[in-house]
Formats: sequence, structure tokens, C-alpha cells
Amino acid sequence: MSIDINQLFDARYYALMNPDLAAAGINTDDKLYRHFRNNGLAEGRPFSPFIDIQVYRAENPDLEKNGLYSNEQLYRHLETYGIKEGRKFSRLIDLNLYLSENPDVNQAFGGDRELAFEHLRNLGIREGRKFSQLMDLDYYLALNPDVAAAYNNDKLGAFNHWIFAGRGEGRQYFPNNLGILTGADNINPVNLVKTDVVGPSDRDDYYQFSLNDLSDISIKVAGLSQKANLTLIKDDNQNNFPDDKQQLLPIVAKDEAIEAIDLFGVSPGNYFIQVSGSEGDTNYDLNIYAETSELLRKPSGAGNSPGTALNLGLLIESQVVRDVVNPGRSQNFYQFQTNRQSDVYITLEGVNTDIRLQLVRDTNGNGLLDPDEVVETIANYKEPVDIDRNGEIDLSEFFAWLDGTNQEVPYPDAIIAQNLLPGNYFVQVGQVGEPTGYTLKIDGIPAPVPAEGATNENPVSWGNLGTLNKKAKPVVTDFVGYGNPYDFYAFFLEKSSEVSLRLQGINNKADLILIHDINEDGGFSGREIIKFPSAEDGADYTLNRLLGRGTYYVGVAKAKGETAYTLSAEVISENLPPDGAGNFIGQAADLGVVNGVQTRRDFVSAEDPDDFYRFQVNDFSQLTLFLDEQTANSQVYLIQDVNGNGLVDGDEVIVGSESQGAYREYINRTLTPGTYFIRVAHAMGPGSYYLWMENNPITPPAQTAGNSLATAKDLGVLNGWQQEAGLVTGNNEGGDRNHLYRFNLESASDVTILLDEMSANADIRLVQDRNNNGQIEPEEIIAIAAATGASPEQISQSNLAPGTYYVWVSQTQGNTAYQLNLIPNNYNRDTGHGLVDAAAAVAQAIGSESFPEVAPLGGTDWGLDAIGAPKVWQQGYTGKGVVVAVIDSGVDYTHPDIDDNLWFNESEIPGNGIDDDNNGFIDDWRGWDFLDNDNDPKDTDPVGGHGTHVAGIIAGENNSFGVTGVAPDAKIMAIRSLGIFRGEEDPITGGIRYAVDNGADVINLSLGSQGENPEISAAVRYANENGVVVVMASGNDGLSAISGGQRFSQKVYPAQLASEIGLAVGAVEKNKAIADFTNRAGSTPQNYVVAPGKEVYSSLLSDRYDFWEGTSMAAPHIAGVAALIISANPNLNLAQVENLITSTANPFGLTENGIFDPLEL
Repeated sequence: MSIDINQLFDARYYALMNPDLAAAGINTDDKLYRHFRNNGLAEGRPFSPFIDIQVYRAENPDLEKNGLYSNEQLYRHLETYGIKEGRKFSRLIDLNLYLSENPDVNQAFGGDRELAFEHLRNLGIREGRKFSQLMDLDYYLALNPDVAAAYNNDKLGAFNHWIFAGRGEGRQYFPNNLGILTGADNINPVNLVKTDVVGPSDRDDYYQFSLNDLSDISIKVAGLSQKANLTLIKDDNQNNFPDDKQQLLPIVAKDEAIEAIDLFGVSPGNYFIQVSGSEGDTNYDLNIYAETSELLRKPSGAGNSPGTALNLGLLIESQVVRDVVNPGRSQNFYQFQTNRQSDVYITLEGVNTDIRLQLVRDTNGNGLLDPDEVVETIANYKEPVDIDRNGEIDLSEFFAWLDGTNQEVPYPDAIIAQNLLPGNYFVQVGQVGEPTGYTLKIDGIPAPVPAEGATNENPVSWGNLGTLNKKAKPVVTDFVGYGNPYDFYAFFLEKSSEVSLRLQGINNKADLILIHDINEDGGFSGREIIKFPSAEDGADYTLNRLLGRGTYYVGVAKAKGETAYTLSAEVISENLPPDGAGNFIGQAADLGVVNGVQTRRDFVSAEDPDDFYRFQVNDFSQLTLFLDEQTANSQVYLIQDVNGNGLVDGDEVIVGSESQGAYREYINRTLTPGTYFIRVAHAMGPGSYYLWMENNPITPPAQTAGNSLATAKDLGVLNGWQQEAGLVTGNNEGGDRNHLYRFNLESASDVTILLDEMSANADIRLVQDRNNNGQIEPEEIIAIAAATGASPEQISQSNLAPGTYYVWVSQTQGNTAYQLNLIPNNYNRDTGHGLVDAAAAVAQAIGSESFPEVAPLGGTDWGLDAIGAPKVWQQGYTGKGVVVAVIDSGVDYTHPDIDDNLWFNESEIPGNGIDDDNNGFIDDWRGWDFLDNDNDPKDTDPVGGHGTHVAGIIAGENNSFGVTGVAPDAKIMAIRSLGIFRGEEDPITGGIRYAVDNGADVINLSLGSQGENPEISAAVRYANENGVVVVMASGNDGLSAISGGQRFSQKVYPAQLASEIGLAVGAVEKNKAIADFTNRAGSTPQNYVVAPGKEVYSSLLSDRYDFWEGTSMAAPHIAGVAALIISANPNLNLAQVENLITSTANPFGLTENGIFDPLEL
């Protein structure tokens, strides 16, 4: 069967919900029905209390994607398929809930939703069956005794009363009404917790609350075992019902699990919280916090007229102000000046009601706003506009936004003043609707910008240069500066070509960036950058590259100040150079005997996927190899054809480098004399590469190991790391094939043995000569590690009894050097020392017993629970008095979760233009910007936020909003050393040394690159020498495909220094699985621990928050733990702090589920 929509038509309801019809004389049942069929259906007018077409459209976006645009089409689909398929069609009616709450109905109709719907309409409501998350008829009757008396407690009568009278009268019907959270009667913050279940059997839960004052609110859901989404809905039309058209925050796309909403300056009014889930039933705890907005408690500084405006000064860099409009501050004025003709971009963020935004010029100088003084502007839509005000972004509105043809809206929240002449101007922000908080941002871009230039509407826009070939040679002129720090242009190549890009006509340093859309997703990521800015950029600059077929983006980025530029692009040649390498081992290009440096350039693609090179080593040597200047994703492997069959067998790959995207590949290995092969392999996208290799003879390691139990090298008592190097050689007839080492345990111990850095196959065994006969019997071999090829070997033994033990290193195939590490604990190649335990570390730091358990925070704070931070806070240690330097992209120090925890240089007097403390930096009262060499380290890049996210993880304020940092009372020293596309060594080096010299206790480095940079390494050592804890992200290259994923990508620098100084950090997920992207600890013992690094919630620019992932997010957890330790015991030295972090880390319960994916970007 199918549902007949005509039978659902309710003339009385149609008239009630469409009062304009009565005025037009449409007031009888017949006239109302004919209007519905002829006009109302197409117009989407509500016609039944059981059906809401707007809900059907919003909850089933696949229908529009499949061509069902009109309301008639959607109605027909709902009639024929929608109810049967279990699609959501109403906020009020929930058929899944009806079936789950009424099992007799479910059984009687075999789960048929159409029959269940008929039963609900005809009998279910009258019988008082539960059918809605919003409507509880028992509750309605209990709260409205006059209704109960009038209808004699009849449920159908009560339902009709609510539909036609009660809702309009404002009667209470909703059981989950939390009441008024803020206002005159609620001067203290409100913190509520609600517990329930959501999932397929009960898809939506709703909670209602009211705000009587401008408020800051935080809504979080915790304790989930399945995904759940939060949505905040504002009851704009005050009908006491969560209509879709009043949906305030559909926070992200429907398929993402949103667990937190944090908003500042929310308007007074009535709101609904929706908790929804569909993947599986899950319990949840809903935490709601609300307080009168801090914006009302802070002085504004802005006046209510041009004459009293807050002067922001000369518009050189972006100006950002947080403020509020309400009846007490109905309008705010801000003054700024321009000294050149400019396009001025003015944006309001965080607005949740209509607001007036105008640009004014006080031409008569009377300090008042006169009618003729409003400057003409155009709306600058940051997102699609609901032109027809139906509460939905229809396809036509979405495409209007894409092509820039948005119609006018009364109160745009972003405007552009084009070709603004030099002078003095004012921005007026005025209240139109309810009170609201906002963040005002003003940017100036010198004008005019040529029409053919880059697109500046939002940070990921780009101009289009079209298809490049021998005939097409586009040239564009544009400008980069503080208001638009970079321009991008897309171009397409139909065939592999050598392309020349030229940047000319600049009067300030600018950077040239080249990006390849390697994964063909229509955009770009950092891993697709194939040419980063370099020291050579800045003057006229030409870049020639051999590029494969595909889409590319060339970017021009501001480096030092503002500049105009001219960018040209042309194809030099459409012919690939001859292939200089063979396609398999038998055809490998012969490099001969390699002593010193050799280089090669070539090209790989899906049609030519492999390049092989053969070289000879005559001496014991050290090989260093880079694969650089990649224009796509290629990988490199070192191979020895041990069996001489001319094929690459799985156990013949010595080592490989498999970074994702276009990142540099790096191999470093000790080689014995022999013939070796290099394979450069295509992974994704056609592209060229530059192979650089250097091989130099070195002295072989001294052969100190014995060849038998009796002659085994004595390592003594194993009470710390021990490292040995050796060389096993020979064949079946003889040689030095077996090395033995002896060690003692004085007490029961955990022991880890690692063997790595081989160029051929060697194995290890752990032996105990129990009968003391000096021979190794099979039953005396406690453990063996015998992976194939040159794969690393690992033996881990827990609670090994006291006694004497032997490690036996044996050659299996081929001569090889090796590195042997013995560690008296559960150090692991994947997770190092394990998951950091802040509570255990701080307890040991103060000589205390274990701290008592505390209730978990849950939800977005899962990472704090995972490392035990709340247990430390409970003891009174919160990082107070500790300074953590964040050397990153800067910090948004105006963010409400960071502003009170910013470090201030108390020896510097702000704004006096004098270096008061003689540290070489003038007015560095809040840190330093080493990129632009000024005293403002704010994170302002339009697509930035990395440093702000890191800072929130370390020291987000414990204010019941957003994010609470690991050390919520530590101070953040903001140092800007990185840009979105910039990571030069000098700003990083300068930032590290500045942090050390100006009192930082801890330095966080969520950054890195392949290959050591001597200057940065020297700066890290400088920090170490001065007792500063340095925490470094290990990198995001993940597992290697070699040997089934048993090889690990090397940690990036400077994290590789953790074998001697500092702390390297990998990432784990909520379930304590190693994050697939993280670079693991590896076989060389070092100060490596893991911390939460996936789905980490923290602060972003413009008072926002979001979930990010990466070892960049794991490292600040460790920086925060270091701050907790130092605050608990400031007398500890650097070595003691690092040892507390590593020795108390928990190696147990962590799982390795990583899957190598070379194509993931």
C-alpha cells in the first residue's frame, strides 16, 4: 500500500497555519482543499499536523541530489516510498519510536511503517500510545487540568486541543523543559546533566530551555558508545516548537558526529537541543552550561557615535574586536584610517540574529551619523544565503552563492567597500533584533584588484588560468598583503609538460607555491604542496618543473609586507625526456661504484610506475638518500637481490621511505660491500622527482661480541638502556655469523630487545643456560624473533626472573651490520614507553602515593581522562607558575579560552617603543612574531589556527566552556614562527632561542620535516642545556607497507633528536589504538611516549572550536603534563622531568591496528 496525502489534508489545520488565506476569502473546506491542490502543495504550505515537507527535505538530502527538487515531487515520493522506507517526515511524529515503544503494534503489522502510521492516526493517539519525543499527552493533561476536564482526559481530544489552541496559547507540553538558564533571577552559572538513550529505536531526543539575557553556553554529549549528533535550534517564531526553519546550528554535515557546541554572546530567546543518533543505541550524558555572557562583564571601549568611537588605528594588518549589542549598547562605532585606495572587507562572526553593519564617513566632522554619511557597500556572502527565508538552503540558493549572484538580504553580516579612498572611516554595528555577541574583523586590500586576478572572497578560492599548453600563456597582475595574504590560481595540464612559472614586479618579499591536486579531490592539502617557499623567493623568481597531467594550483603568498606582482605561466615543452632508469631490476640504470654524491632526475606515472637504479659498494659504507622535488606521490626503496633472480622478493627490501603526498623521502643505512638497487615507485599521480644519494666509506664497528656462551660479551647488570653495534658476516662454511651478549638481572624485570639497521637478514634469540653446560639447547631458548629480510626484530619479556641471560644475534642471509638495543622495561617499537600518565608522574614528582580516582569528564574531554589530568587537578596542581612556549603559527590571544592564560613580559612596557628589558626585541610584551619580525604573535591567517589549537590543548582555561587544557593555569608564551605555507629555519630557530632566553619552562614544537636541520637542532640543544623541556611531534607518515606494515616511517626532525634530548610524541585514539597516521617509536630507544591525537577538541580562530588530529595535537598533551609536573615540584631538573614522563607512562592496553595507506593525503 501507499499513503494517500489527500487523506491527510486537514482543512482546519491548513487555515490555522496559513492565516493569509482567510484574508483572501479562502475560508471554506472546499476552497482550502482546492487551494492546497492548486497552489499550496507547490508552495510547501503546512497542511497536516502529521507531515512536514520541510523536515522531509532537510532530513533526506539524497532526494534533491537525485532530482526531486519541487515540493510536489517530494510529496509523491513520501506517498509512495518515504514512509515505507522509514524516512523522517516530521519533527512531531516518530514512527521508529512508535514501533519500539509499542511492540504489540510492531508485531501485529510485522514492522510495516505504513500500517503503523495508519494505526497511529486512527487509534494510537486516542489510546495514549507514545509516538513523539516532543509531545507527551499525559504530561500535557497533567499540566493543563482545564484541558483534562474539558476533554475528560481523552488523549485524541488533548492532541487536537494542543494543535489548534494550546500551542498558540503557549501551554506547556514538552516534558524536557529545562527552564530559564540565564537572566535576572539566575545570576550564577547553571550546570545541568541529563542522561538518556538515543539510536535506531529512539532516533531523537529534545530538550528545551530559555535565555533571558545575552549568554555564553556550552553543550556537550559524553558517554557515547555510538555516534550521536548535537543540534541547537532557536525558536525564532516563538511557536514553542523546534521547526527546521529555525535551526540555528546544524553544526556540520549530517554524517559527522558532533559532540560539542560552544557559543559566546547568544541572544535571549527560546531554544531546543536535539540529540540524534542512527548507527546504534547508545547511552549519553548531556552536559549543559550557561552563564551571562562575559561580553557584558567586560568594558566595550566602543562608543555609540562616531565622536566616541573606538579608534583601531591605521588599517595595515587585520583588526579584530569582540563586542556585543543589546538595549544598553544598541550601537557600537569603531574608527579606522586608510592611507591608500583600498577594498575594505568588514565581517561579523558569531552573530545569531539580524544586525546592522554599515560603513560611515563623518564628512562634516560633527561626530554624529548623518543620513548622507553612509558609505555604499556590497554584501560579501561567506556562505549560502536563505534568499526566500524558508529556513532551507535550496539548490538555487547554493548555486547563486557559488556564482556570486546572491540577491540582497536586509542585514548582511559581511560587506565590502570597493575602491575606498584614503581617509578616516567608522564601522557601525547596530542592534536590529535581539541582543547578540559578535567578532568584528576589518581587512584592507589595496585597490583596484584586476578582474583577471585571484579570487579573494574566502581563503580557499582561486582564480582560473585555464588549460596550459604551447599556445596558452596566461599573465595575471594582482596584490598580496595583510588583508589577503595569498592568492591562488588553478591550471590544468592535458599531458605531461615542462612548465615555467615566473613571479615578477614585486617590491617586497613574496613566496611562490606550487600545489598538485594529487588525489583529484578538487582542492588541495599541505601534503600536495610540491614547491614550498624558499630563501630564493622574494626577487623576480622563475620555477621550471616537469609536471604530469592533472590540476595544479600556483600560489603567491605575502612574506614581508605588501606587494603587487605579475605572475606568468607557460609550457616550455610537451615532450617527456628519455627514461633514464629501467623498469625492473634486470634493466636497472647502472650508477657504478658510488663514492660521494650522485643525483638523477626522472619521471614516474601509472604508465611507467617504476624506476630502478643499480650501484656497487666496495667498502663498509654509510648511505644517505633523498627523494626530493616531487611533483606527485612517489616512494623510494633500497633493495638487495639476494637470490639473484632478477625480481624484488618481499624479503629483499632493506628499507623504504613512504611518506604521503609529495613530502620528501629519506633513507639512511649502513651497507656492507655488495650490489644494491634503488627503486623509485609511483604511488599516486604522475610526476617528476630528484634523487640525491651520497655513499661514503666508514670504519666498521669493533667486533667485541663473542661467538659462544663462554666468550659472550659481558654487559653487566641490565639496569638501563644498553646499545651495541656489530657486523655479522660469512657463509655456511665459516665467518663471523653469530654474536652473543651476556647480561644479568638482579630482580624480576621487564626486558625489551630490539635489533635494527640491518641491510640483510639477521635474527635474535633470548637464551638462559639453565644447566650451566656452556651450550645452547633448544629448551633454553626463551624467545626468538625471526622476521624475514632486513625487517627489525623485537623480543619483549615481562617479569623475567633474576639471573644470567644471553642475547644471540645470528646471520640468516647476507652480510649485515646491526644495532642491538637492550631495555630493562616494556619499551615498544610502536608506542615507545607508552601512554603518558600525568597522575602517576606528578605523584612520583612529589613523593606521593597514587592519586585517588575521580569521575571521568567524558565527551570532548576524553583525552584529559586518558592521561589522568583531572586526578592531578584534584590535588591542586594545575600548571600555575609555569610558562609553556608555543612555537607555531601564532596564538589567537583574544580567544575567550586563552586570553587569561597568555604570558606577559613583565619587564617590558607596552607601546613605548623601547627595549626595556634589553633582550633585543622592542615592545615584546606578549611574545614575538619571527615571520614578520614584529611584536604581534597573533594567529590570524584565514585558514590557520594550528597554534591556537595547540595552545588550547596545553592551557585552555577551566571555565566550563569549550576546551580545558591539560595545565589550565599555565601561561602560554606566544611565538609565531610558522605560516600556512612557510616554515623557514630562521624563525623556528629564533623562536626556540627566544623562549629559552625569556623564561619558558617548556617548549612545544608541533612541527617537523624530513632530514635534520643543523640550526634547529642546535637551538633544541641550547634549550636542553638551559634546562627547558622540549616536546616534539613525531610526524604523521604512519606505517610502511614493507613486510606487511612492520617497517615504520622515520620520525621527523627535530623529533628524531629524542634519542639524545627532548621528548618525541606519537598519537593514540579514544580506544587506545595507535593512530594510523602516527610515526612510531622505532627500534632506537629514546624518550618517546604517546598521547591523545585523534578527534582532539580545542580552540580555533574567532572564538571557534573544532576536532583536529595529528601528532601536532598529541605533543601539547605532553607539554601540558610537563607543566603539571613542574608546578607540583619546581625543584626538579630537566632530566628528572623527562624521566618522570617516560618512566611512568603506561605501555599496557595499547593496540596496533594501523593499516598502511600510501594514497591517503
